[in-house]
Amino acid sequence: MLFNSQIFLILFLPSVYTFYRYVKLSKEQSILFLIFVSLVFYGYWDISLLPLLLLSILCNWIIANIYFKNHSIPILYTGVFLNLAIIGIFKYFDFFWSNINFLISNNSYNSLGLVLPLGISFFTFQQISYLLDLKRGAAKAYPLSHYFLYISFFPQLIAGPIVRHNQFMQQLDRVITASKSELNYKACIGISLIIIGLVKKVVLGDGMAVASDRLFDVSTSVALSFSEAWLAAISFALQIYFDFSGYSDIAIGLALMFGFLLPINFNSPYKAVSLIDFWRRWHITLSLFIRDYLYISLGGNRHGYKKQYMALLTTMLIGGLWHGAAWTFILWGGANGLGLAINHVWKQIGIKLPVLISRTLTFIFIVATFVIFRSEDFGHATSILMSMFYLPDFEQLYQVTHLEPQGWRPPLFSPEIEAIILTTVGLSIVWLFPNSQNLIEKIPSKSMALPIILAISYVSIILISGKGAQEFIYFQF
Repeated sequence: MLFNSQIFLILFLPSVYTFYRYVKLSKEQSILFLIFVSLVFYGYWDISLLPLLLLSILCNWIIANIYFKNHSIPILYTGVFLNLAIIGIFKYFDFFWSNINFLISNNSYNSLGLVLPLGISFFTFQQISYLLDLKRGAAKAYPLSHYFLYISFFPQLIAGPIVRHNQFMQQLDRVITASKSELNYKACIGISLIIIGLVKKVVLGDGMAVASDRLFDVSTSVALSFSEAWLAAISFALQIYFDFSGYSDIAIGLALMFGFLLPINFNSPYKAVSLIDFWRRWHITLSLFIRDYLYISLGGNRHGYKKQYMALLTTMLIGGLWHGAAWTFILWGGANGLGLAINHVWKQIGIKLPVLISRTLTFIFIVATFVIFRSEDFGHATSILMSMFYLPDFEQLYQVTHLEPQGWRPPLFSPEIEAIILTTVGLSIVWLFPNSQNLIEKIPSKSMALPIILAISYVSIILISGKGAQEFIYFQF
């Protein structure tokens, strides 16, 4: 079920929230109710994959409790291995086997056609972090219902944020016993975040997708002009940001409506003044996960610069592979790993650039590497990057001829002008405006006009989404 779909906005969310808030339930009944609606939410897309989620949660809980009783390291590592094996089979089996088959016999490989379960990377990573925290002595055993809700809670189940066990579990008692005024204020903030997230996704993200999807598709057969290549690259960089940060805002807002606070996932990443700064702002919960459970395990910065750079490169290569089973994702991760290593060398030498220059160079690097992320293969990425960085004849410099008008509404301007206007608006927002967290801090605790504004905004989003809810980029990861 998509957050931006009408069935979610009109039926699921209002009915679930009304029942949760206004039917008197005990603590355990509230937990069981949230588990039930989370499973309904997950099973709506494909109920045949629901048993995998149930089995994964149950097996991890059993392994955690066995370890908690006898501290058996092998049983704990077995749990981590099983989690990785599940991701490996569904997400990477076809990719690796097709490459091995090509190297051995140079023949094509008939894919098994395995359907990638929704949110498998996210709910599996949460369980891996819990098992490893048990080994570190930083976690304890939880009742099955509490653990079940921690993993399956529908706001963060499909695409994060990746929530640590201590961030969630310590809130359970406070949420159930919270006062009415506190819950009302959290709900107000939550709805505000949902509205912001929906605008990011439905208006900005999907709007950017019109130009980026069209130009990336065309570029597989026709070389783009200089302007088209940059428009495609910047449009996608803005699309993926507004799409995923919009999802995170909605997830955090939904959790707040039910009394829970989820961790922030984005902090104005395109204002970053270095690549190190960027990865502290972009997909924060994933960055912290790979730092704490992979980068540090590989040595981090504790054994000299050379090993630190190798750890960075290895971590980002694996992080790239996490994003998808394709060589383009691996190259994207490797490029970011190399960029981070160079960034650390710059810091070590003491090179400092003016903020405007460093921010511009960082943004150009991010946009260029996102071309690799978005492209179908190396040749596709090379074609677009060459158009971006190889200056053509002056006559071709400003040529934009491959865009088409959207089919769902009458055009306001030509497709080229619309794309340029929307891109300019998007860049202005990410560079000049405060982020979602800064905006909601300005919301007054008591305002007569706020409920009316939120209601009108909510209805407007529902009407806009009537043209057909577009999947989030991270919907099936």
